[in-house]
Amino acid sequence: MLERLTRSGPVPVEWSANTRVHTPPPAEPPLTGPESYLAFGAEALSWLGVPNRHDTWGKGITVAVLDTGIMPHPTLPEGSVSSIDCLPAGDDASGGSSGQHATAVASLIAGKSGSETEGIAPSARLLSVRVLGSDGRGDAFTLAKGIVAAVDGGARVINMSLGGYGESHIMRQAVRYATDRGTVMVAAAGNDGVSELVFPARYDDVLAVAAVDAAGQHLHVSNRGDEVDVAAPGVAVVAAGAEGKGALFSGTSAAVPFVSGMIAALLSMDPALSPRQAADILLGNTDDYGVPGEDQLYGKGILDAERIMDRDRQGIFDAAIGPANLQGRLEDGTLAVVLYVQNRGTEAIGQADLFVEIDGVRSVTAIYGIPVGKTVSRVYSIARERMRGEGLVRVKYSVSLAGQQDSRPHNDGPRLAELTLATK
Repeated sequence: MLERLTRSGPVPVEWSANTRVHTPPPAEPPLTGPESYLAFGAEALSWLGVPNRHDTWGKGITVAVLDTGIMPHPTLPEGSVSSIDCLPAGDDASGGSSGQHATAVASLIAGKSGSETEGIAPSARLLSVRVLGSDGRGDAFTLAKGIVAAVDGGARVINMSLGGYGESHIMRQAVRYATDRGTVMVAAAGNDGVSELVFPARYDDVLAVAAVDAAGQHLHVSNRGDEVDVAAPGVAVVAAGAEGKGALFSGTSAAVPFVSGMIAALLSMDPALSPRQAADILLGNTDDYGVPGEDQLYGKGILDAERIMDRDRQGIFDAAIGPANLQGRLEDGTLAVVLYVQNRGTEAIGQADLFVEIDGVRSVTAIYGIPVGKTVSRVYSIARERMRGEGLVRVKYSVSLAGQQDSRPHNDGPRLAELTLATK
């Protein structure tokens, strides 16, 4: 496997240090208080728009979980998991408490249909590739070995809820090996809250996944960067836990399996699709969030299973609002609030009316001709003297289609945002 890569490479073979990789540090976001996040609990699938009956999603597709080793759990049907151990002989293969990490990840991909820990692709086959020890730590060489083993083992999707900051020639070669053979790799952006992604998520050929809460808010520990491709649920998601029970799982580790599982679901529905094509469909039907357009927090947007499933259905008119963004323009004494509307339907929008109320002052802005999938932003200036003494401005806004019924009114608003600009 890995030896084959080095033999086929140029001479002399490039070398690099054997860098560290590990599961992302635990993420325990506050669920109460001023800096709180909204938990998903057992509602992540419905939040994504996954239908209640999706028990055949993932059928016939193998998803490799490169991690600490999947442990037996009631949510994973007996015989649904095959295993490859890439660690040296004699290393503890029990998984220890860290084996719960891989099992939690696996449950979000292929947990039994109808269970509390139901996965997004319940019929997918799981290939457990153990590349991390019982302490959740490993190295680039073993990870590269695991990628190659997963590809050779028939995996069409590789889930990597792990990473490290060191770039490695051998890891890069393994990623290329998988890409050349049509396997899609999905990896965690990292849980350090920095403006730098971990490897392998930082590679262009790997889908990098960030984490959000049930309000669409970016999780503060989720790493940021231009390489982020998509965001998915990652705050207090119910997943497989210890002693056969469920447990809350947070961070980019939890977000990755939703993306991996959705790609597996697409592949099972259309055998003509390649894994790369399935990934492109997923990325082409995300919900724009944060700053309008692609950004360092959300990438192309938040995963939306409903949009993916309805992408070819005609007659869907859907205008959706995103969060309000405050931009300071201190030179002329004003502030700028940026609001945006995205067309998440399958038909062009002729006219969408954006209703805005800023500290009690109301206005309506007509937006014309929004193509499918596109985002249009509008800027509202606020004189600084209109701001409250604490530097607070309240913005209430919603969108409505003119002469057309919105197919998904739940994302029309109204929404209330309280925005502050710290000044000295």
